[in-house]
Amino acid sequence: MHPVLILLGVLSAAEVFGLAGAVFAVPTMAVLRVLAEFFLARVRVSP
Repeated sequence: MHPVLILLGVLSAAEVFGLAGAVFAVPTMAVLRVLAEFFLARVRVSP
């Protein structure tokens, strides 16, 4: 992921959820990215 996206994700999660949000922001963003890539690949392959 792009470093700017990580920075924005951590800052926004920290603002909304505090320290726990800052800690879990990057793993959450990574999971969302993997899920998005998985489903986008499924949509592209479907006829």
